[in-house]
Amino acid sequence: MSEFEVKGFWKWTWKEDIVSSDSTLSIAFSGWVDPDTALQESVKVKNQLVEESYISLGGGNENGRFTSSNIDKIVDAINTGKF
Repeated sequence: MSEFEVKGFWKWTWKEDIVSSDSTLSIAFSGWVDPDTALQESVKVKNQLVEESYISLGGGNENGRFTSSNIDKIVDAINTGKF
């Protein structure tokens, strides 16, 4: 891989799957917008993430819906060092 090439994957927190060992980026995806729940769910896959890793917030159902209240919780989580 060149220094500008990125190979990555989404790691679903509810599903066992094989991860790519040559990836340079990984994202834990739980589907939750609530930062505490997303962090808690992501702990399950933390040891499977590689190199540069992130936690995704939000998803495609009610649990992942962004609202003003949820955005306030995310801002608070960032400001208090949870992320």
